[in-house]
Amino acid sequence: DSGPVLPEDSGPAADVYRRELSDALEKAMRDLPDDYRVVWLMRDVEGLSTLETAEALQISVSNVKMRLHRARLQLRKQLAHLRPREAST
Repeated sequence: DSGPVLPEDSGPAADVYRRELSDALEKAMRDLPDDYRVVWLMRDVEGLSTLETAEALQISVSNVKMRLHRARLQLRKQLAHLRPREAST
């Protein structure tokens, strides 16, 4: 049960949480090695396929998969403290 309590969809607490999440994601992305960040952006943000990403970067499909996996692990680790939990009633 770690992480902040998930705020209501609107209101000051939700605004603070969204800003905190946005800032943390931006920092986590900046902290990724360039090779990981580019692959993560192409796959998870732009929605390119593994093959499209490999061809665009002129690397192997297995290299795309490895870089994406490592990028996701690093992002998950850096953002774990922000994983919301439901408020207990």
